[in-house]
Amino acid sequence: MTNQSGADIINVNERLHLQDPTSLYNSLLERGPFFNGTHWILSRYAHVSALLKNQAPSKRTGSEPLAGSLRKNILFKDPPDHTRHRSAAQEFFSPKAMMPEEELVMETVRRLINRVKDKRSMEFVSEFATRLPVIIMGDYLGVSDDKKDELAGYARQFIFEFSNDPEVSDRAVTALRNYFTQHIDNFLRAAIPGRLLARLAAGYRDGILDKDELIEMCVFLFAAGTETSGSLLGSGLLTLLQHPESLEAIRNDATLLPNAVEEMLRYESPVPMTTMRSTTEPMEIDGLVIPEGCPVIGILAAANRDPEKFPDPGRFDIYRNTTGHFSFGGGIHYCMGASLVRLEAKVTFTALFEQLPTLRLDHGNIFNRLTRKIYRSPGSGAWYWRERTPTRGLEYLKLKW
Repeated sequence: MTNQSGADIINVNERLHLQDPTSLYNSLLERGPFFNGTHWILSRYAHVSALLKNQAPSKRTGSEPLAGSLRKNILFKDPPDHTRHRSAAQEFFSPKAMMPEEELVMETVRRLINRVKDKRSMEFVSEFATRLPVIIMGDYLGVSDDKKDELAGYARQFIFEFSNDPEVSDRAVTALRNYFTQHIDNFLRAAIPGRLLARLAAGYRDGILDKDELIEMCVFLFAAGTETSGSLLGSGLLTLLQHPESLEAIRNDATLLPNAVEEMLRYESPVPMTTMRSTTEPMEIDGLVIPEGCPVIGILAAANRDPEKFPDPGRFDIYRNTTGHFSFGGGIHYCMGASLVRLEAKVTFTALFEQLPTLRLDHGNIFNRLTRKIYRSPGSGAWYWRERTPTRGLEYLKLKW
């Protein structure tokens, strides 16, 4: 173990967007815990596990530009406030509670497929992967159809500009907050019993959440609930199309799909790293003591490629025992919407392979009308990985059938 920084991997956050970050993950795993000049970086499975299970490190924001606007966001809260906020929505996202939601997800998936089916081609990220979770989470939170795309744009700015341009990110999260502040009373009155918004309303009435905290939960759920799922749908589909033997096995035996989704999550982790935590007391990691008051980050994607936990980790294996992967984090901050993400992936892949049996990659270049830029990917123009953190996903994925 070492506490020396190195220029080759000092900017970990900036390098997780690489088209193929495998060599970066391997370098981090070989190096073990180190201080990069600003943060302690943990990458091995055992060390990331220790971080996620330890409740002592704090997620409270400090003096960074977004600190003031995010202090009420559950993502940056510690117990007992984190526990209280989470309790207002957690039951809705339990695996059992998600079972009746399959019909709603399937209806939305079919509608999106029908929109493009006769075209014989689509750009999957913009026409499906980012659309599905926005529609679903927007419905859950009462967002009108004519506002879903606008709010999704704010959500993406909030997430992707967090590190790059904090002022843009702050304006975006403020726009989201203003929308829910303006409409929350009407949304609560129209909430359907048993649905997510009704659960949040009950938490508000029971005094679990105050009004500002209720609004903040809506902001968080909309932003987080649309990004992770969209990233998984794109990267998971690409991975399956790159491994035709696995795709054929799933076509022949649908019971393989749930574990295949878990392997997709491990193999191309949608959330490569934890948010920053600060040690509130000295923290020992495998004999190394990280002093009190130090920022610590766990590289989830590297831990998911640790050969001590997952043998031959660079191989995509739908039969692998994926138990314990960190794609949804872990400990008390485990992703609340994990069951919904899994459901959306399962329903999407099932419907795509049934309704578009000749689905395949569409090689060639693509012109992005927003950036006026032609994207080229090494060896293929069918896909390109997004060049922004904190999540890992595709900029585009061209398909035909």
